[in-house]
Amino acid sequence: MTKDYISEENDKQPLLNKYNINIGTGNEDPNTTNKTETVYGRRWYILLLFSVVSATQAAVWNTFGPVADSAKIVFQWEDSVLALLPALGNIAYILTVAFGAWIMDVKGMRVAMVGATGLLFLGTLFRCFTTDPIAATWLVLIGSVFNGIAGTVPFGGPPLLSALWFPANQRASATAISTVMNYLGMAFSFIVGQLAIVNSILSGISACTGSAAPPLISSLWFPTSQRATATAIATIFAYLGVAFSFIIGPQLVTQPPKNCNSTFINNTLVRNNSYCRMNGTSIIWEESFLIKERSEMMRLMYVECGFSCFLFLLVIIYFPSKPPSPPSASAGVERLDFKDGLLHLVRMKQFWLILMAYALPVGVFAVWGSVLDINLNPIGVGQDEAAWIGFYGTLAGCVSGLLVSRLADVFSGHLKLILIALCVQSVASVVWYTLIWLQYIPFSSAVLYASSILMGFYINGAVPLFYEIGCETCYPVAEGVTGGVLTLANNLFGIAFLIMLQIPNIGVAWMNWTLLGACGLSIPLLALTKTGYGRLKLDQYQT
Repeated sequence: MTKDYISEENDKQPLLNKYNINIGTGNEDPNTTNKTETVYGRRWYILLLFSVVSATQAAVWNTFGPVADSAKIVFQWEDSVLALLPALGNIAYILTVAFGAWIMDVKGMRVAMVGATGLLFLGTLFRCFTTDPIAATWLVLIGSVFNGIAGTVPFGGPPLLSALWFPANQRASATAISTVMNYLGMAFSFIVGQLAIVNSILSGISACTGSAAPPLISSLWFPTSQRATATAIATIFAYLGVAFSFIIGPQLVTQPPKNCNSTFINNTLVRNNSYCRMNGTSIIWEESFLIKERSEMMRLMYVECGFSCFLFLLVIIYFPSKPPSPPSASAGVERLDFKDGLLHLVRMKQFWLILMAYALPVGVFAVWGSVLDINLNPIGVGQDEAAWIGFYGTLAGCVSGLLVSRLADVFSGHLKLILIALCVQSVASVVWYTLIWLQYIPFSSAVLYASSILMGFYINGAVPLFYEIGCETCYPVAEGVTGGVLTLANNLFGIAFLIMLQIPNIGVAWMNWTLLGACGLSIPLLALTKTGYGRLKLDQYQT
C-alpha cells in the first residue's frame, strides 16, 4: 500500500479552500472485509459526474452539426467552416493527448478534471459574446480548440477512475457504462443529422475519440468486480452527449426552409415562407427572421455555457484525485511514472498487438458508419433509411457494451477469449452485410437491418474490453497512459479512412472490403497476444 492513500484529509482538499466540503465516509460497501481496501458508495457519484462531463464535452463539440443550416445564416458560414470546427477539436486532442495523460498520471484526476471542465467552460463562454460573423467565427474556432483540449481528460480517464474506485469484480462494468453513453450519442446522430458531409466528419471523429478514457476512472475508484462496467459507463456517456446535441440544438434553433416557396395542400396554406424571398439563386432573409435566428442561436450558446459552468463548479466543490483507501490491492500499488510507462508501452510487443487489434476495426467502423448513407446509396437505400439502420446498429453497440462488460466482470480473467469470440462474430456479420451489398444474397430491408445491427453489436461491444485488456496486460503502466495511446491510434486510423474518402472516383465498394479486412486482422492479432492479468492476479491473491 502506498502512502498516498493514508491521508484522507489531503485527498478531500479542494483547490479552493472555502469549498472544503466533507462528504464523509459512512457510505462504504458493507461487503468489504479488508480494512485497508474500501469500496465507497460515492464512487457512483464520481462516475456519474465524470460521465456527464464527458457527455457535455461531446455535445459541445457537436454543437453546430444539427443546426448547420441556421449557423450558415447567422454566422454566414460555408460548409468548409462547419467541417473545420470539429476538425480543430480533433487536431487539438491529438496534439495534447500526451499532455493530458501526463496530467492525470502526475498531478492526479482532480487537477485534470478541474482543468478539463475549466477549458470546457471557457470554450463555451467564448461563443456567447457576439453573433457578428467575423468576430463570432474566430471566437467559435478558439472555443473548439479549448474544447478539444478538454476532451483529453474525459476520453482518457475512465479506466483509471474505475480502477481507483471500483472493486475488481466491477471494474469492467464501470468502464462499460461510460462507453455506452458515447454510443447512444452516435446512434441519435444517425437519425437527425442534416448535412451528409459534415455529419460524416462529426460522427466519425466522435467515434474515434469517444472511448479512450474509461479504464482510468474505473481503476481509481472501482473494485475488480466492477471495473469493466465502470469503464463502459464512462465511455458511452460521450456518445450520449452527441445524442443530446442533436436533440437540444434543433429544439432551440428554428430550422430554416430549403426554399422560399409557401406550401399549399388543397388550397390551404400549410407553410408560409414569407420571411424570405429569392434573388436569382440566392435567398434574401427578412430582418425579423434573422433577429429570431440570432436570438435562438445565442440561447443555445447560453444553455451550453451555463451547464458547463455548473459542471465546473461541481468538480471544484468535490472531485478527489482518488478515494481515501483503494478499492482493490492493485489500485494501491504505485504505477510507473509517465515517461517510463510510455517507453514501456512502446517497447511492449503485446501492447502493439492489442493496439492494432483494437484500433483497426473500431477506428474503421466508426468512420464507415458515419458515411453509411453513401455506402448504401448504390443499392437503392435512401438517406432516411440509412440513418435508421445506423441508429439501430449503434444502439446495439450500447447494449452489447454493457452486457459484455458485465459478463467480463463476472467471468474475470477471460477477456481475450471473449474478445476473440466478438471479433469472429463481427467478421461473420460484415461478410453477411457485404454479400447483401453485392447482391449475392437476396436483398430485403430485414436482412440489411439485421446484418448492420449485428456489426454494431459485436464491434462496438468489444470497445470497453479492449481498454480493460490493455490496462491488464500493461500493468503497472498507468491506466491514463494506456488509454491515451489507444485513443490516439483510434483517431489516426479514423483519419486515414477519411483521407481515403477524398480520392476522386474511388467509389464505395472499397469501404466494405476495408472494414472486413480490419475486422479479420483483429483475430490473429488477438490470438498472438499473450495477455497478462497483473492487476487481477494481485487482487485475487490479496482476497
